[in-house]
Amino acid sequence: MIPAKVIILCVPLVVAGGWVVVESTRQIGQIESELAEQTDVGRLEGESFIRTLQGSHSAQQLLSFDRRRELAHALSIANRNRFLGLFGLAAAGLTFFGTIVLRRIAAEIAEDQRIVDR
Repeated sequence: MIPAKVIILCVPLVVAGGWVVVESTRQIGQIESELAEQTDVGRLEGESFIRTLQGSHSAQQLLSFDRRRELAHALSIANRNRFLGLFGLAAAGLTFFGTIVLRRIAAEIAEDQRIVDR
């Protein structure tokens, strides 16, 4: 039988870790698509600047670089959160199975102790 304390500890960790992983993966997909879009915009602005040598295109390209930097920062945060969610899931799994193994070892030691005491 699984102890209630272990379930009380592991279930919230699993739920929170799973939610963080799913939400971070969704955010990573959105950020990566916007980053690809911003890369295309920056490339077009760069080509326009080279063709026309107008300063407005270079200003737009600088804005595009700034936006890509912001997106890269958001992407690193989302990747970190996903890793932390996976770490939480792993910790819950190790806690759960570790407790089961330790209870089984304790039961065998108690059984051996009863045999020795007889």
